[in-house]
Amino acid sequence: MRGFAVTDYFPSGGMSMSYGVMAGTDLPDGAESSSNISKFGPESGNYGYYAQACRQAAQRILYTVANSNAMNFIGVDTKVISYEPEWHKTRDGILISVYSLFGISCAFFVGTNAYYLVQKFSKKKEN
Repeated sequence: MRGFAVTDYFPSGGMSMSYGVMAGTDLPDGAESSSNISKFGPESGNYGYYAQACRQAAQRILYTVANSNAMNFIGVDTKVISYEPEWHKTRDGILISVYSLFGISCAFFVGTNAYYLVQKFSKKKEN
């Protein structure tokens, strides 16, 4: 699930925030005083399921906020302007020069080795 689930306000009669969190609600709108959370404590033995539901709800809320544009300070009136820095053009020129020099040096290496091999075999044939 991406995002998190938010509920409307619930009254204290018959609705419990604890049950809502265990059912998958991540951000209940209401006061905890209306719910009896003590029956989900470590003493009652039902703590693990409720604790895991609370951890999962907190994780969903935190991940949603962390991955939103609110953390990037982007609002409705924000203008995004893209530009290319001057050093990109310089870098491209340097890379082209380096690649060209590498290609020339490889060609020179192959050419000189071919020349020496031809010279070596021509001397063997003469002898």
